Amino acid sequence: MTQIEVGVVKWEMCNRDGCTGIIDEHDDGLSCSCHINPPCSHCENHDQYCPECGWSNVEEENDANEQRRIRYAEEEKRMRPIWDARNAELERKRIENIELVDSAFEGKVKVDKIVSYVTKTWHSGYAVKGCAPIGTSWIDIKKHFNADYEEAMARGSIDPITGGFTLSQFTD
Repeated sequence: MTQIEVGVVKWEMCNRDGCTGIIDEHDDGLSCSCHINPPCSHCENHDQYCPECGWSNVEEENDANEQRRIRYAEEEKRMRPIWDARNAELERKRIENIELVDSAFEGKVKVDKIVSYVTKTWHSGYAVKGCAPIGTSWIDIKKHFNADYEEAMARGSIDPITGGFTLSQFTD
């Protein structure tokens, strides 16, 4: 059995639940101004409706948007505890890293791997403060942050005594 397509543009048959009405458009009283700045709002915003069954593309779109909003709210409600737990864990690790990096910068502890935290972010890069095992080269630090290519424009320094480093990477 073939499925009958429903009408959506002017002069098509509605075909919604057996409706035989012909789709029409609301005339907003404006005329086309595409000759000034195409496409104009008159040509872009058609409000189709069926005079027999009362269908309207605006109402249909509003209903679909409301359903999407409800699904999004339900998904957000379901995911909120997971996101909150993840964010709390990330914040706990960030604070631990800040304390470890600051202690390493002061020479109180030695680290066995690169530990860092982001001190500043902007749309085209970031700045990092961190600590690496003593003897780690600047090239190794840049590789750790995937900043070992020329376009990364990585700048910074490493203290050979404590292993403390700062790195700024620009990606524009």
